[in-house]
Amino acid sequence: DLIGPLKGRVGAPLARYHRFGLRNLFIVYQLTAAMALVVIMGFLLFGIQSGASHDAGFVADGLTVLSMDPVRDGYSVHEATEVLIGLPDRLVESGGIEAAALMNSRPFQQFALADTTASIPSGTRAPESIQRVAVQTVGPGFFATLGVPLQRGTEFSRQDFQSSSARAATPAVINHTAAELFGVDPLGTIFRIDEKVLQVAGIVEYGLPPPFRVAPSPTVFLPLTAQDLQRPRPQGIPLMVRAREGDGIEQTRKALNRIDASLTLFDARTVHDQIDDLYLVE
Repeated sequence: DLIGPLKGRVGAPLARYHRFGLRNLFIVYQLTAAMALVVIMGFLLFGIQSGASHDAGFVADGLTVLSMDPVRDGYSVHEATEVLIGLPDRLVESGGIEAAALMNSRPFQQFALADTTASIPSGTRAPESIQRVAVQTVGPGFFATLGVPLQRGTEFSRQDFQSSSARAATPAVINHTAAELFGVDPLGTIFRIDEKVLQVAGIVEYGLPPPFRVAPSPTVFLPLTAQDLQRPRPQGIPLMVRAREGDGIEQTRKALNRIDASLTLFDARTVHDQIDDLYLVE
């Protein structure tokens, strides 16, 4: 019988290479992929935790962001605009509130994304360079309420609530990351975003860096105008308030009742909570 010996001779060499079969190679591939995934998740968690512990650059204690909509409370659009423009000063005068500022959107709901094209003087032979920047619209006293002083220049005033159509250039405040994009001294420099002509009125060191990033996105801050306040907003107009002491939400509610009990605040949250949510911290 020759079949049996032949099977033995053929099977003997193959048995030595059985460990390299497709099944075993697939198992090795799975283990390698699993280990790589564990390493990637470790770096991801480290980046998130590093971001969460990053110094925000301002003292968040006592800071609260809330929303208001006087139109819902019975005011006309024109009346609501006047109420909102004067509200930050009236809150401070009522007592218990150190500073307050209106905004176009909540500043700590997401990281500032550089998704807008700006034409910036390059300081070289080329007349300008095209850069990607983030844009935020804020009212007078925004940086003072945060407790972040401008490095140079000035922030917006109540006069900036008026429409900028009559001005040759709209004042803008840029953060320190955006200032690095200019090839010349940024203060007083004219640049453009779309068709809007802007002039750097101030420079501030401010911005929350996303996870795995050391510096925040280059950001341009534009002045909030009366026209911005007149646009319909399902989520209301955001207002940032710094209380002198105690619970900022309760202090704001008390001050608002002293000013105008018909005004309603909603969606009030501390800045601490919003930053924690931003970095996915439990």
